[in-house]
This record gives sequence, C-alpha cells and structure tokens, in this order.
Amino acid sequence: MRDTNAGPGLVVVDGRQLTFTLEQHWRSPTSAPTVNTQVDVALDASGQVLAVTPVPESVLAKEKLDKMKDGMNDLKDEYLPKLMVRVDQVGKPLLIAVALLAIAWIWLPAVSINISASIVQNLTMFDLLRLANVSSSLEGMMQSGTGSSGLYGFLCVVAMIAPLAHVFVADKRAAFGLFAPLAFLVLTGLGIYLKIRNLTSAASESMRGFGGSQMGDFAGAMMKQALAAFSVGYGSYIALIVALYLAWRGVQKVLAAR
Repeated sequence: MRDTNAGPGLVVVDGRQLTFTLEQHWRSPTSAPTVNTQVDVALDASGQVLAVTPVPESVLAKEKLDKMKDGMNDLKDEYLPKLMVRVDQVGKPLLIAVALLAIAWIWLPAVSINISASIVQNLTMFDLLRLANVSSSLEGMMQSGTGSSGLYGFLCVVAMIAPLAHVFVADKRAAFGLFAPLAFLVLTGLGIYLKIRNLTSAASESMRGFGGSQMGDFAGAMMKQALAAFSVGYGSYIALIVALYLAWRGVQKVLAAR
C-alpha cells in the first residue's frame, strides 16, 4: 500500500492498483495510512474502493502464528517419521544413555572445590579437560580459565558418540565403541591424577631447593591440604554409571557377534 502524503493512496487488490483518499475511504480513527500496511479493502459492485481498513496487529500476529504452526506441521509430517525410524534403529535406552552421558560431561559438576565453608566452585568434565590441556603448573590447575580443551576435548566428543557407531557402521568391531566412555573416564582420570601428582612433587622439590627440607615439607603439607578441598561431583558418578551400562551392553554385543 502507498500512503496518502502525496495525493491519493494506492492499494493493490487481486493484482489491480486502486486509489483511495484519507477523508473518503480510510477507516481508522487511531492511525494514518503508511507504506506496506496490511489492509482490508471493501469494493462496490463496479469494483471501486468503498473503504480501506487497517488489519489489527492482533490479527496479523495470529496469522503469523498460524503460518508458523503450518510450517511446523509440515516439518513434522515430513521429518518426524524419518526421525522415529532412526530412533527405533538406535533404540531408546541407548539414546537416553548417550544423552545422559553428554549432559553429565558438559553441564554437571565432575569435581567440586570447597574454597570456604560457604563457597564451592564446580568444574564440569570439559572444565577439567581444558585446565589439564592449558596448564603446565599446579597454580594453573587450581584456577578456572578460558582455554581450549584441545585433544582432550576431541577425545571426549569421540567417546560420547562412539557408542552409536555399531548402529550405523556394518562392522563387528564398531561394537567396541560402547567401551569408549568407560575407557575415556579411566584413562582421563588417571592422566589428570598423575599430572597433579607430578606438579605437586615438582612444587615441593622447588621449595625444598629454595628453603631446605623444612620448606619442602611445609610446601608438601600445603599442597595436600589444597588437594583435600577437591571432591568428586555427582556428574562424575552419573557418567560412571552410564559408562558401566554402555560397557555392559558392549560385552553383550561382542559376545553375541561371536
């Protein structure tokens, strides 16, 4: 629609351009004609404009919502059957297990650090992997950063999706992907433990060289007290339970393939 600022307004009805005036045809006491306004046009028997009424915002919003619903229904009709076929192919228990594993590693606390009686800092699995990847000192391991998880993060993602491999790969060895989460937990936990132990020993030795054996023993005691503030978060327990379940399914799958 063209407004009436420079003469008669212009509307398009069924491909025809019709003119109207503000005084004679416009039917809105609260708004003036503006370009591209959605309007209802009443015509007489000869096809000339009788009235031009702007469509209320509530009606336009409802029409947009209806179009969105129609689009969603079309997507549902087209893709939902395909999705359900995939779900049946994978199996709901396996999908739920993988989803729980992803939630536990990405969002739930893997480790809690008791900074004080009222302050607790939670670290997810990806937080731990990021710290382990970027930190070369014990101080760095004790602080949260914004670095990349690097190879650790890549292996974590691989371990999350590996249990689905046997569904899509026609190879008996793909069933060993069900053991990937448990293997990742064990190897990563052992790796982080050894790294913290080595960094602690190096810090104690450095203090011992600086101030003698007493300073080294004091530093060692301080390190032990700091590490005692760490506790396993419930996210780690959930991830371990899921990993054990997936490994049990892996044993069944491997034995059945023999």
